[in-house]
Amino acid sequence: MTKNLNQKNVWAVILAGGSGKRLWPLSRKSLPKQFLELSSSNSLLNETITRAKSINGLKKVLIVAGNSHLSLIKETLRDFKELDFLILIEPEARNTAPAIFAAAQYIESQEKSASIIVMPSDHYYEETDFSETIEDVMNSTDREKLLTLGIKPTSPEISYGYIQFSDAEKDKTIKKVVLFKEKPNLEKAKDYLSSGGFYWNSGIFIFDSSFIIKEFNEHINVTNDLKFTFNEQNNVITILEEEFIQLPNISIDYAILESSKNTYTSEFKGKWSDLGSWNHLRDHNADSKGSNSSIGNKIYFQDSSNNLVFSKNRTIGISGLSDIAVIDTPDALLVTNLVERENPNEILEKIEEADKEIFDTNQRTFRPWGWFESIESGSGFQVKRILVYPNEQLSVQKHFHRSERWVVIRGEATIQLGDTTDVYKQGDMVSIGQEEIHCLSNCTDSDVEIIEVQLGSYLGEDDIVRYSDKYGRE
Repeated sequence: MTKNLNQKNVWAVILAGGSGKRLWPLSRKSLPKQFLELSSSNSLLNETITRAKSINGLKKVLIVAGNSHLSLIKETLRDFKELDFLILIEPEARNTAPAIFAAAQYIESQEKSASIIVMPSDHYYEETDFSETIEDVMNSTDREKLLTLGIKPTSPEISYGYIQFSDAEKDKTIKKVVLFKEKPNLEKAKDYLSSGGFYWNSGIFIFDSSFIIKEFNEHINVTNDLKFTFNEQNNVITILEEEFIQLPNISIDYAILESSKNTYTSEFKGKWSDLGSWNHLRDHNADSKGSNSSIGNKIYFQDSSNNLVFSKNRTIGISGLSDIAVIDTPDALLVTNLVERENPNEILEKIEEADKEIFDTNQRTFRPWGWFESIESGSGFQVKRILVYPNEQLSVQKHFHRSERWVVIRGEATIQLGDTTDVYKQGDMVSIGQEEIHCLSNCTDSDVEIIEVQLGSYLGEDDIVRYSDKYGRE
C-alpha cells in the first residue's frame, strides 16, 4: 500500500522569482508584484509567508528567487524573526520547472521523501481556507501523486489556465486530471464554465520530494545526471549557473504535469485570485456600493461604478465614469478601459519602445542596505530621500564632482566624516565636502531616514569611489 505524504516534516517552497509587467506601472523589474501591497498593508510575499506558517507540520520555508531581489526578501523576512527559512538563489530566471527541481533536489539532500507544498508568492487566498484545504488534501493523497489545487470557476476567465478532471471522480476529494488547458478564448472559457468539469489552475502544488525528482528524471532526460552543487551561507543557498542552465526554460505544467500519468487535483474552496490584471485587482478590492475599488486614502467617486483607482499620494476624483482603471505612481500614469479583459499590451509596448528603463525601475531604487528615491532634480542639484534598514550601512565612499548635505528626518544615524564618527538625531544636519570620505551606518533596531541634497557639476550614480563595502560592491 502506498503511504500518505509525510505530514510531520513539510517544506513550503515559495516561488518569488517573477518579474512580469502586466501590472505596470505598479510592477517593475526592480519591484515586481510579489513585493507590492495590493490587498492589505503587507506585501503579497509577506502574506504568502504568513499562510505558509499556518501549515501543520511545517519544517522550513524555502524561498526561490533571483539575486536581484535578495535584499527585498530579507527585508520582508524581518517580520518573521522566529521563522526557519532558507533562500535559494536562481542564477537566472528559467520558469517554474527549473526552480521547483532545484528546490526539490536541495530538500531531498536534507531529508528523504519530504512533503513539499509549492506556493506562488504573488497570489491572494485566505489563510484559514488554505491551511484547512492543505490538511484535508494531505490526509487524502499519497506519495505517488502530483497534486495541483484547483479553483472552481466563477466566470469565463481567459487569463487563467484550466484543469479538466475525471467526471467519474468529480465527487472525490482527489480527482484524476484528464487534461490541462492553457488560456482559452472567451467561447472556450464559457464552455469550460458551463460544463462543471474544469478548475482554474491555482499554481499551488503538493508532492513528495523523491517522487517529483523521479518524475523529472522520467520526462526531462537531462535531470538524470544533474546533481546540483549547493553552497549555503547565512540561510542563502547558491547553485552554479553552468549546472542550472542545463534545465529547459519551461513551466512545471508543461514539463511534468501535462505528461505525467500521476497528476491529480483537489478543489481549493476558499477565495482566490492571482491579482494578475486590473480587472482582478478591482474585483478583489471592490466596495459594496458601486463596485468601485480604491487603493489609497484620498480617492473619491461620484456617479461612477466598476472603476479601479490606485494612488498612494495624490488626491483623485472620479465623476461620471465607469469601467476604467487609473494607476497613479510618482513617475508614470496609466489610464485604461476595463471592459477589455486583457491588459493594454499594445500601449505598453509603445511606452517600452520609447522608455525601456521605466519598466525596469521606479522612483524608489532598492539597495542591500535599504532604498533611495529622487524627490527633485535640476541644473546642478538633486534631492533624495534615503532609508537605511536596521543594522545596515552605506559604503565608505567619496565623490569627485559633488558635495552633499544630509538632514536626519527619522532615527539615529551614525555618520563618519573623514576620521571622525558621531551620532546624529532627527533634525541634525551634516555637510559633506567634495572628495570628503564619508559613511552612514544604522546601528539601531529601527529604520533611519535622511534627506540628501547633492550639489555639483555631475550627479550620476557612478561618481563614487568605495573604500570598503559590507556587500562586496566595487
